[in-house]
Amino acid sequence: MKQGANEAAIQDFTNVIKQDPDFDPAYYGRGTAFHCIGEYDLAIRDVLKAIELDPNDSDYPTMLEIMRRGKEKLAEIMSQQREREEYCERVSPELWRQVQETMKILRGSN
Repeated sequence: MKQGANEAAIQDFTNVIKQDPDFDPAYYGRGTAFHCIGEYDLAIRDVLKAIELDPNDSDYPTMLEIMRRGKEKLAEIMSQQREREEYCERVSPELWRQVQETMKILRGSN
């Protein structure tokens, strides 16, 4: 589902929840749509609400685990990205100087 379709689904499920706040499939559906657009906290909140309303639905805990793993993976990726950026900020000036020196040597102008 594309992001626009997920956002439309979120709005539709929200409207259903407004009309029937105890309809657990609407929370599950909205949570799934939130998950699809990377809104993990909102997704987890909604699936937890679905579990609260219907603790016997075996699909809800499974999806909750998938969402939690997705959130953890995103946090891991963001941490790695920050580490790369910090490394590049430290290394780039020296690396650039080395590239310039190498280019001078290759051009024959020491």
